[in-house]
Amino acid sequence: MSNSGKSFELKRFLLKKNLINKLNSSLNKFLNLIVINFNKFMKISYIPHPRNSIHVETTSLCNLKCKFCAYDKRDLNLHPSQTMKIENFKNIINQCIDQKYKYIGLTPTTGDIFMDKNIFEKLKLLNNCPDIKGFFFYTNFIPINKDKIIDLISFEKLRFLGLSIYGHDKENFINFTKSTEVAYKKLIENLEKLEILLSQSKNKIKNISLNLRSTKDFLLEKNNSDLSKIIKKIIKYEFVTYTYTHEYNNWGNIIKREDVKDLNIHFADQNSLKNGACSLIFGKNIIGVNGNVNACACRDANFSLRLGNVFDKNLGDILSKKNETYNQLINDQNKGNFPDVCKSCDFYTSIYLPKNRRGYTEVSEKDLKSIDEFYEIIN
Repeated sequence: MSNSGKSFELKRFLLKKNLINKLNSSLNKFLNLIVINFNKFMKISYIPHPRNSIHVETTSLCNLKCKFCAYDKRDLNLHPSQTMKIENFKNIINQCIDQKYKYIGLTPTTGDIFMDKNIFEKLKLLNNCPDIKGFFFYTNFIPINKDKIIDLISFEKLRFLGLSIYGHDKENFINFTKSTEVAYKKLIENLEKLEILLSQSKNKIKNISLNLRSTKDFLLEKNNSDLSKIIKKIIKYEFVTYTYTHEYNNWGNIIKREDVKDLNIHFADQNSLKNGACSLIFGKNIIGVNGNVNACACRDANFSLRLGNVFDKNLGDILSKKNETYNQLINDQNKGNFPDVCKSCDFYTSIYLPKNRRGYTEVSEKDLKSIDEFYEIIN
């Protein structure tokens, strides 16, 4: 077969595959809609246990300025760039323990955990705390000192480490992150150090996820950049999972198509159909760097879903049915009245859908079957 014939066959295969993917996606949406409406009619919910895990943002600083991220576009009056003092961190963790939280997520809404220069002191505190069963977070893995990686993967209570990587080679990395070749080389060095330690069985952590975001046309098995090569080495370990996506969202309409026009990605910026309250406001609350408690830890860069501040009011009173702001948010969402930040969010997961998890969340308690049961726990 000629080269032109092979090219035609490949194009036809890709078009067919794309069509199948679209049909599968449409079918899944249709089936989910049936399940959601049935469960809503039968009053069957799948609400995350409200005292299972909570997120604490130790820093809102980041080393990158990714084109697709709201970090560089958020309102600093609502979500300031700063790092949490160790005394405030201890105060917050004690409040979390008082409310029976066992697991602490440390991923900032926007930022990277290793921009906190005192982060290892805070991690040690959690690791040595008998009332805390574990902690977890995502990082772009660039700001961490290479010599501290051994300390990181030696924490017994580090239940999950998520590595978020953007762009599959130097050119795309720099374009996606608006960063430098120096940062790219630092990422490679840190990943190589991690792989060496894993090969020597130096790690106590048994759940690592390597999440790559890049272009529509990227295939890891076909790419031989320095970054792709080290990724291939790391994901060979059985406790490492690998995910890739070229899909990005608009962070509650903060990011515009113009911002990402040169990235060759799929950009979701349309309001999506929502039926029932989002599970994230029940089980993925976050305490921000300045003490503000936000209902959702995922894509609300301006903390517009603020419920209170732990330095003004106790955490237990903020995440309580006595808090009218929280009650109003839950009731409005369940009636289909979503705040602007939620309308186009594709992280939405209905409480009437059994598979309602997005990102990593430590799960040790069964889902609740009703909002009334939820309110009984947060009384």
